[in-house]
Amino acid sequence: MSSVEVVDIVPGGAGEIALEVVNTSSVIEGVTARVLGLPAEHVTVTPAVLPLFPDAVGRLVVRLDLPASFPAGRHPVTVEVVGQAGTHVVHHDVDVVAVPGEQVALPR
Repeated sequence: MSSVEVVDIVPGGAGEIALEVVNTSSVIEGVTARVLGLPAEHVTVTPAVLPLFPDAVGRLVVRLDLPASFPAGRHPVTVEVVGQAGTHVVHHDVDVVAVPGEQVALPR
């Protein structure tokens, strides 16, 4: 799985979590991921379905797009990786830290 445990993202920006996935089953599997704790419209997974032969290794990239209005602070989320057969489910906990961006002040 991933060694990423914290992702810093400026609200209005994006961050990524790369996941290395291994098919430990004896059948060809399609693997998907979703993020628990963030609205689905802020999450994109590439590829949407990762096909893996038995014992094969592949990579999923989970992109988190935070709106500019996203509250600053630490937000725990869980990335859930699921085989399409539904027999294998793995969870990976990540803290999304919404960090304030640079503030620009105009001279008066």
